[in-house]
Amino acid sequence: MGDRAQRSADQQPSGQTLYSVSALGAATYLLLLLLFIVVPAIGSSTEAREAHVAWEMYENHELVLPLRNGLVPSKPPLFHWTAAAVAELFGNSNAFTTRLVSLLAGSLLLVVTVLSASLLLSSTVPAPKANPLRAGLLAGAALSLSPGFVRLSGDARVDMLFSLFASSAIMIFLHACASYISGRSSFDHAFNSGKITAFFLLCALATLAKGPLGLVLPIICAFSMLGYSAGWRRSLRFFVRPRIGWLIFVLVAVPWYVLAALKGEGAFVNRQLVFENLLRFFGGENVNTEPPWFYLTTVFSDLFPWSLMALALFIRSAKLSRARNESVSGLQNRLPYRARNLPLVCALTGLIFFSLSSGKRHTYLLPLFPFLAIYFAWAADEYWITSSKQFKLGLGRNVRRLAVGCAVLLTVMLFAIQYTRLPLPVAAPSVQQAIQFVAAWRPVLELWLALILLVLALMALRGAAAAVQLWFLYLALVVFFFSVGLGIKNDLKGFDRAAEQIRSRMGGAPLSAVRLAREEYLDPLLFYLKHPVNLIEPRAGLERCSGYYVLQPHHMGVLSAAGKVNIAARFRQIHDEEKGRTDRDILLVQCYSSGSPGEGSPLRERM
Repeated sequence: MGDRAQRSADQQPSGQTLYSVSALGAATYLLLLLLFIVVPAIGSSTEAREAHVAWEMYENHELVLPLRNGLVPSKPPLFHWTAAAVAELFGNSNAFTTRLVSLLAGSLLLVVTVLSASLLLSSTVPAPKANPLRAGLLAGAALSLSPGFVRLSGDARVDMLFSLFASSAIMIFLHACASYISGRSSFDHAFNSGKITAFFLLCALATLAKGPLGLVLPIICAFSMLGYSAGWRRSLRFFVRPRIGWLIFVLVAVPWYVLAALKGEGAFVNRQLVFENLLRFFGGENVNTEPPWFYLTTVFSDLFPWSLMALALFIRSAKLSRARNESVSGLQNRLPYRARNLPLVCALTGLIFFSLSSGKRHTYLLPLFPFLAIYFAWAADEYWITSSKQFKLGLGRNVRRLAVGCAVLLTVMLFAIQYTRLPLPVAAPSVQQAIQFVAAWRPVLELWLALILLVLALMALRGAAAAVQLWFLYLALVVFFFSVGLGIKNDLKGFDRAAEQIRSRMGGAPLSAVRLAREEYLDPLLFYLKHPVNLIEPRAGLERCSGYYVLQPHHMGVLSAAGKVNIAARFRQIHDEEKGRTDRDILLVQCYSSGSPGEGSPLRERM
């Protein structure tokens, strides 16, 4: 035991170096992704809902249950509290201030992942010459370059903030299980009251971010890791035993639910507790039910390109583990090596849980990404240690070539943007709009690319490793294409332009929206209107109508039956116009219960 402890101490990375490198990497990640949270407009209903609730909270200072045009929020308030606080700092609540919450949470989660991967590897029994700092950096690189993680770091939704707290809670148990299974701590010391209290406190914050899943997911992942480490009976006894942590959870998470239930009554219970939790898991109306294998494609696409390498590394790691078990005598000597499987145990447990759920979305797996990144980093580090010198030299050359290729591509992008100032013979309206969008953002994009290339030159002059340069350049490419791509996509939808034109046409007149309770298509428009809107349920019907209404064509019969109507404007997305599609048009209708609506034909506008 003394030799093992000495070897681990020798391989323990310098605390100052580890924290400095992880903080620098997270700061770089945050600064690069500022482009991603600034350029694209809001075009999805999910972003629009959460940003709208944050705006209502900022404008009206309603902290318990801010209503979105009379609708109960779909998620608990921690994300909205944070977004409203950020809005207070900037003096305005918009897409940037709301997305900044996710970016800050993603940057912090990167730090947690790097530190955990490094400290966990040094606390187990690494292979000879293992480098915990290198493993931590590999985990951070894998996570920060995963498309799914980058995309959600710039999204105005609750998932990244939820993942910060849920994943951090699970990390506590991961560290405790690794310490116990490797023989460095007794069971009581590894799972002391301080760690358990911190675990339940983080679960409470995760519950305030996304609901009861903030407790359920960490509990089942911790239960599986503890069962793997100390036995399933001991794991069960551990969690059913009364603990101060449960009281901490109740004191932090439950009061808001009580206040919200008292204020929102049945609407709150039906939306946040029944629909968002029970029906999403067991299935029901308006739940996007998917087959059990749905998340296989998510893991492949959201973790690309690491998902391509993961299977080969897993097979090689399994072979090395089998060979190690045959060479190491005695179960007690083999136990420390089992600690390296804990991140995989956690990720597989979460994957099975989400696969059993009826409702599935790609974003649900986000809290599991850090554990997949840690396992990948450990496997890659072990592969590096056991590889030949010739392989390492060849990999180094390929890394340098890829870095040069990324630098050339970014330079090409810098010069290509210049052509948006020229009149280009393009007939397709969508392509014309895309070029106009890039031209409008050209100064920002040019400055951003120029700064990237300048930083690259400084890194090269200071002798930065080729792998570090490649990470920086590849991340810059991902951020650039995500920013421009999503920016063009949401600009073609044109909800912000439609909202501006509607406000100018109706002035300060009252506005109503005809839509079903679960219809979400109009949510981005309602966010950009920033105007009180009366929501009308089509199935309830109208006895009489008066004033302005926004709706889609299939709800037009509701107004026609209640009075005389005049379509003041019709807004159509550009790509819908090219396809001749009319079912997603947004109509601005002026309705009269009596008298004449007046003369005039509807004005059709592009969104």
